[in-house]
Amino acid sequence: MIIIWTIIPSISLIIFLIVASFHFGKEDTQFLISKNSYFNQLLFFFKGLLIIFAPMFFHFDETVTIYKFLLVEDESFYLTLDYI
Repeated sequence: MIIIWTIIPSISLIIFLIVASFHFGKEDTQFLISKNSYFNQLLFFFKGLLIIFAPMFFHFDETVTIYKFLLVEDESFYLTLDYI
């Protein structure tokens, strides 16, 4: 994973954030839902996405600083985040 991160950090960060979104949403909501369906999986993802996007929305410059510390130097990546 470290080698992939150093070669393509932008893609690795996006994949990490997608997995983290699902993880946070599932851990936060799983105890409320008894059956497992595709709709629930989508609900987990979007609920976790709120947790991931909140720091980017409220503290964009600090979040970019952290991403740059993680070796993500792609300016088009940051322009896309700023657009979102």
